[in-house]
Amino acid sequence: MIAGAGGQLGGYVSALAAGQGRDVVALTSAQWDITDPAAAERIVRPGDVVINCAAYTDVDGAESDEAGAFAVNEAGPGHIARACARAGARLLHVSTDYVFGGESPAGAPDRPRPYEPGDPVAPQGV
Repeated sequence: MIAGAGGQLGGYVSALAAGQGRDVVALTSAQWDITDPAAAERIVRPGDVVINCAAYTDVDGAESDEAGAFAVNEAGPGHIARACARAGARLLHVSTDYVFGGESPAGAPDRPRPYEPGDPVAPQGV
C-alpha cells in the first residue's frame, strides 16, 4: 500500500512496484487523508506493507501554512505508524534531508549557517 501515490515519488514507487508484479494499492491524498487518524485505522490491515510517500512539499507554502505542513509531515506519519503498529503491518516512511533552518542565537547576525543537531527545529521541518 502506498500513501501519497498522487505525488511524484509515490507515483514512481507505485509504478515500479506494479512493474515488478507486486499487488499494489496506490492511494492519493483524496483517497487517504493521512492527517485523519481514523482514516489510518480504517485503511491499514494486518499483513499490509505501507510505504508512506505522502508529504507537504510546497516549501513556500509550508512557511505560510505551518499548521498544514505540520499535519501532513509530522502528525500524519504518526497516525500511520500507530495504525501499522496496532495492525501488525510494516511501515516504510520516506522523508527528506531538507530541514528548515533554526533560529540564530540571540545577538548573532542573521546569516546563513549550517544546521546544528542542537538547533531548534521549525515545526514545518519536522
